[in-house]
Amino acid sequence: ACLEVNTFNSLGAHIPRLPGEVERLEGIEYVLDLEDPDWERKVAKKHRYSIRMALRAGVTLRRATDADSCREHVRLMAATQERRRKRGESISGNLKQELLYSTCLLEKGGGELFQAVVGGETVSSYLLLRAVEGAFGITAGTSPEGMTCGASHFLIYSVARTLREESMRVFNLGGVESNPGLG
Repeated sequence: ACLEVNTFNSLGAHIPRLPGEVERLEGIEYVLDLEDPDWERKVAKKHRYSIRMALRAGVTLRRATDADSCREHVRLMAATQERRRKRGESISGNLKQELLYSTCLLEKGGGELFQAVVGGETVSSYLLLRAVEGAFGITAGTSPEGMTCGASHFLIYSVARTLREESMRVFNLGGVESNPGLG
């Protein structure tokens, strides 16, 4: 049996040491305050360039909870893992297990997929856990074509705008031990 406990950057949360605890990870959370009226102006110049590039390429946003979109999401996760593996990064994870986990989240209403589509093809995908006042990005993936046209930056920006329009207060892009790219 395995138990995983997360705080998702909750300021008041403290998880005490548990008997038999095997591992404890400390990381960095990237949290976007959607109530900040200037959040869009704080987007880095290179990210704004990628967003504009995606718009020129005709990238659009799709929201989904169906099984086919979930399979596409895991396919794009595999593409991202392969890209990172080729760069020499150590990659772990079980994509079959990820598909089951993601499908269950979507079927039970705990998650939603946001996907970047160009020419009818899904090129970037982001799975979010949804709550009353915010969302947490749990997994993502982007194809080589999506990387070329700026789809990943477009997707994160579009998700943030959508969540803000839906009166969400916080968008947690996820936690990492070390990822200079996310920063």
